[in-house]
Amino acid sequence: MIRIQLKTDSSGRLIGLQASGHSNLANKGNDILCAAVSALLENLAAGLEEIVKSATVERGEKLIIEINPNSATELLCATTLLSLRRLQEQYVDRIQIVMNDLQ
Repeated sequence: MIRIQLKTDSSGRLIGLQASGHSNLANKGNDILCAAVSALLENLAAGLEEIVKSATVERGEKLIIEINPNSATELLCATTLLSLRRLQEQYVDRIQIVMNDLQ
């Protein structure tokens, strides 16, 4: 299962994201759901880190994004989360999105 953990601040703005896992629809490298989630999250990471310059990104076993929220980050994050939630609706047993689950 793909697990996406989110952390918001007291104002409800996204300040952290951690993603890990595999959907297991197909073997690694051939999984269309993993590819879709990876593309969305890599696009978010690139936009936050390189365009808006309001986040730090770690890539490894997990993708970890720490965000310094502002209006631009909120727009990028909201758009990405909307797409991820739509995927989750289609693949409820393959993607788990959890709010305020990061320490």
